[in-house]
Amino acid sequence: MRTSLLVGTAALGVVAAVAAPVVTAAAGGGVQESSYVVAAGARLSAAAQVAEAPAADVVFNDPTGDEAAQDRIADHVRRAIDATPDHGTIRLAAYSFDRPDIAEALERACTRRQVTVQVVLNDNFVSAPVRRLRRLIGPDEASSSGACHARGESRGAITEPSFVTVCHASCRLGDRGNQHMKVYLFSGGADAATVVMLGSANLTDYAAGVHWNDLVTLTGSQQLYDDYSRVFAELAADRLVTEPALDVVHGDVSTSVPSGPPGTADDDSVAQRLSKVECHALPGSGVTGRSVVRISMYGWRGARGADLARRVAGLHRQGCHVQALVSAAGPEVVEILVAAGVRVRSASLDVDGDVATGFEDSGWEHFVHEKWMSVDGTWDGAATRAVWTGSENWSDVSLLNDELVVMIPRDRVHDAYVEHFDEVWGDHSKAVAPPTVPM
Repeated sequence: MRTSLLVGTAALGVVAAVAAPVVTAAAGGGVQESSYVVAAGARLSAAAQVAEAPAADVVFNDPTGDEAAQDRIADHVRRAIDATPDHGTIRLAAYSFDRPDIAEALERACTRRQVTVQVVLNDNFVSAPVRRLRRLIGPDEASSSGACHARGESRGAITEPSFVTVCHASCRLGDRGNQHMKVYLFSGGADAATVVMLGSANLTDYAAGVHWNDLVTLTGSQQLYDDYSRVFAELAADRLVTEPALDVVHGDVSTSVPSGPPGTADDDSVAQRLSKVECHALPGSGVTGRSVVRISMYGWRGARGADLARRVAGLHRQGCHVQALVSAAGPEVVEILVAAGVRVRSASLDVDGDVATGFEDSGWEHFVHEKWMSVDGTWDGAATRAVWTGSENWSDVSLLNDELVVMIPRDRVHDAYVEHFDEVWGDHSKAVAPPTVPM
């Protein structure tokens, strides 16, 4: 059964004032039909084309800092949960979730303020805090317990069920891949804002203390919230969607949900993005007349990764200033970039000198988990300063996942990403060289 959505009217107000950050650098079956119209191979929300642009801010955590620095993103999400007013709605989609503080905040919102709580997770693991929350509110729409509604309210009167759903593989793309989006939605009544958060950050202690992550907050656009809520409903239904590709525009903010493996390498959405970069920077953009491309990418590997690396190397040869900050990059990717002269550094750090500790068998205590690129220069024929960010790695497996990418062409957001990039590049990364043996 498809999730029932009751979206309240919202205006910029209480939730945005509390939740919006200051920009800082510190097993389903069956087939589900789309509610969007099909146009040019992608589903478009007509209302989104004229929708008001949302306000946009970004926050980054610092795994090398104190507890407050590590928890910047988690605390930001928790504050938004706590700020969601009585009878509001919270929708969280993540790859993984194990933080007791966030689970407890969701429980409080449910039981004390009758906030509808809907959570969609990947099936890689289900943590103890998630199991507890699931027992409280139910595992799906059909089994919703009504715990988040006022006493005496009849089961039949509950129009928005609360649930914690664990998808089978990817939620929308069939029996393959993962639910890999990290999208957090908050809505109240007429006196509260709609809030959309997205980025690379999962709701885990590991994400706070080991990864560098980003989280964008978008406020003030009801249509954006509605469009994201429809995608969330498709995730929650855990059924194959016949037309999964999505492109929506809200003012100057563009969101893309990929549809799976492209027909050819040239059809890859990242390849198409890179093809629009021109290395001669138009006035008012770039550095010394050249376009600047910065990439901070965790999973850059496989055949797709190598193809994208060759395209990035091609931009360097054409005269663009290119920097790449990597962690789990494949050896072929690193070799292609370094051989072309691209400036590459690794933020995978073994800070205690002990390969027996750290991430799996890598020995890393800290690494970049972000998935973004920025352009300061000429893009698609215009002077542009923009960031593309979200959940999609530049890898083969990402093409099998439910992913989301947003483009924000704003100086303030771009510059916050650059400041963060420069800090990690300068203080928390190391030079890389092509491997001498296969890895």
